[in-house]
Amino acid sequence: MANMKRPALVFRASSLREVLKAAREYSVKENMRTKTGLAEAIGTQRFRIASVEDGLSNISLDEALTWCDACEDRLARQAVLHIFGISRIPTDPRLIEKIEQQLINYIDQAQKGIKAAQELLIFSKDMRPGQELSDRQIAEIKEKAGQIDDTFQASECVLMSIEMNWNIPWADIQNAWMNEALVDKVAVSSVDRLIKIEREKVYG
Repeated sequence: MANMKRPALVFRASSLREVLKAAREYSVKENMRTKTGLAEAIGTQRFRIASVEDGLSNISLDEALTWCDACEDRLARQAVLHIFGISRIPTDPRLIEKIEQQLINYIDQAQKGIKAAQELLIFSKDMRPGQELSDRQIAEIKEKAGQIDDTFQASECVLMSIEMNWNIPWADIQNAWMNEALVDKVAVSSVDRLIKIEREKVYG
């Protein structure tokens, strides 16, 4: 199995403090714009906020996300997830304000993704076990896989635009999916089940 690679990061780890400071200073909630107000909201001390923003203290992912949520700053939240290597670089929120445009874009990207998947399916049926891929084939697979990956970005933009325009939280959509996945036994529902799956990889 090939080594798992993480997507390239555009924002440096050292920029985390700048992102968090901006989330506080430009929060839509006025009482979060002061170090004291934010500290009280997230259950810490003012000097802790100052220390993080000055780059003198590290901050965990959970703490950083709590900080962004208190400031009600989704853009900063996405940036934090990107800095920690969990998510792609955030989309400019000014580009997703019009829900109609995002729905049109999603339909277009979904159609391209389906076409790419169909072409990869045909390609996979022609491949023999153990057959080496040529450079041309690898480039072609990457291009079609890129079309499929574009549907992720398009769907994220639609969900963000729905939250922005219709005030339906993206988290509610994700929670509904999770509940359905648990009922359908699609999701790994417990740590015990995860460990069982891991053990089966080695011992069958």
